[in-house]
Amino acid sequence: MWYYVASTPLALVNALDVLINVLAVKTLRLSLHEVSLLNAMWILVLLLLSKSAEKYFYHGLSKKSILVANSALTASTLVLYLSILYSQRGLLYVSYAFHAVAFLHYRVGVQIGILENYFSHEWGFINKKVLTTTLLVDGLVLSLLATWRLDVSKPGELTLILLQCLAAGLLAQLVTPQPIVRFTRIVEKLERNAELGLGLTDSLVLLASLGSSSNTTWIKMYLSRRRAVSTLTLLLTSLVVFKISSEYLWTPLPYILINTHGLSADSVLALYGAGKIIASVILHVLPQWISSELAVSLAILLRSTCTLTLLLLTPTSIIVATLLALIYSLGVVVDVAVYSAYLKITLGEKITLFPAISELAGFIGAVSSSSALSTLGLNLYSFIIVLLNFTSLLLVLKALK
Repeated sequence: MWYYVASTPLALVNALDVLINVLAVKTLRLSLHEVSLLNAMWILVLLLLSKSAEKYFYHGLSKKSILVANSALTASTLVLYLSILYSQRGLLYVSYAFHAVAFLHYRVGVQIGILENYFSHEWGFINKKVLTTTLLVDGLVLSLLATWRLDVSKPGELTLILLQCLAAGLLAQLVTPQPIVRFTRIVEKLERNAELGLGLTDSLVLLASLGSSSNTTWIKMYLSRRRAVSTLTLLLTSLVVFKISSEYLWTPLPYILINTHGLSADSVLALYGAGKIIASVILHVLPQWISSELAVSLAILLRSTCTLTLLLLTPTSIIVATLLALIYSLGVVVDVAVYSAYLKITLGEKITLFPAISELAGFIGAVSSSSALSTLGLNLYSFIIVLLNFTSLLLVLKALK
């Protein structure tokens, strides 16, 4: 399927994300506060550009979106080289800004292809496949970077990375379908409008026959819409809390692994890579009931346990890789459940609202993570992450009922 190929450049972008953060801590010696600002800036770029990316979505311009992503990824890699070569922290921020543009447009391009070429009952399944493939390729790239000990300050090795990114991006642009007639989501909207229309017709017939304004059909329609709005609010609130807790983990994690646990840059890349590869295998074998209430509950509870173990103890490399794998895969279980529920409610409309709220929550988490960690200390900070996870769990369970 085309989406397997289209997931590859997105995986390269994710691998570059880890590489930039590791280089920021190990090579350019950024402080915890500066790492927090770097990640917050990345999310802010996504928020500022998400509105402009809507035109690609609403016009079904999947190929053009991926073309923009290819250009941004090339710029990000080149500026990263200059940043490391001349030890310029400012250029690292520029590189990461281009990286955010690449991530946004790759994601939009792939989502356009999915929503315009498959019906709604397939969206959750295909998004799971995309996430699984992205994690696998991402993990393989990080493992190779660690094994080969690539030095991005060397032009030859940078060229190798750049050519790989360009080849994957161009191939994704070729295989991603460009819908000429936006048939699938039009049918979905017609089905929904037909259901609402039938409800309205039924109400009018009953009103005419009874000669009364007291018709339960109108009440049922009103309550149904109210429930949909309430469910959507709970889902998005749960998303906000979950994303803040995730940023509290991922933003300072490279800094903690390098400066607290004493790991080398190559070791961190290798552990991230191994964790993502194992996570992709776990997700591949998981059955389709991963979106159930029980699955989401177990995922958040187990993820909290893994987070505490990773941050508070000093586990061996094998255990670290396993914990990262579980945290990644369990996070995907929650993401798929919430996103699938969101798509079901909105029928693929307002697709940019979900990532915008997600990134806004991530921005809050990234900005406040360094201050929270410095103020609370690692022990209490870790329990705050668990508390946020439990709050998210209660909200999502209420929404999925």
